[in-house]
Amino acid sequence: MSKKNTTQKAEPEESLRSLSDLSLQITVFICGASLMSFEIIATRFLAPSFGNSIYVWGAVISLFLGSMTIGYALGGKITERYLASTSLPLILIGAGAFILLAPAIQATVCRTFEPLGARMGTLGASLLLFAPASLLIAMVSPIAVHACVAEISKVGTTAGRIYAISAMGSIVGTLVTSFFRFRCWVSPASRFCLRPL
Repeated sequence: MSKKNTTQKAEPEESLRSLSDLSLQITVFICGASLMSFEIIATRFLAPSFGNSIYVWGAVISLFLGSMTIGYALGGKITERYLASTSLPLILIGAGAFILLAPAIQATVCRTFEPLGARMGTLGASLLLFAPASLLIAMVSPIAVHACVAEISKVGTTAGRIYAISAMGSIVGTLVTSFFRFRCWVSPASRFCLRPL
């Protein structure tokens, strides 16, 4: 009798875990898409002040890769101290806030760094505008891996699946941002466009 009750109890727990894993995978997909969209948009933010040269692209790509490197490492550390249900919402809110803030301060930041030239100016402006959001978004994947692992023997499979989902999101984000045009209003004073490159 007790064995039957245990089985019945395990079924909803397993169902709840599957639902939680699905929501995490959707979150990872959206974060992957958002990160690549933000990276493409970044060059548009910088173009009025620094142009669209190889220096701009090099600075933006390097900045995003550096931020993601730190984000992956920090995300791994956070999983050892905090539950995903606690840390993940705060990280997502913070990343969203920094993404929304970027177009609002873009003109001021670019004017500030413009005297430094296309190389150092682009790096400085990119650091302020794009590093915080990209760092936070990168923290999501290692947290999701830790939260989705049911058995230690399946860590590799889970990690591979999560990063594959993130990569698929990045592909979708790149194609949608590059091939389609969107007009977004962040505030009355700041409007920006996602235009095909």
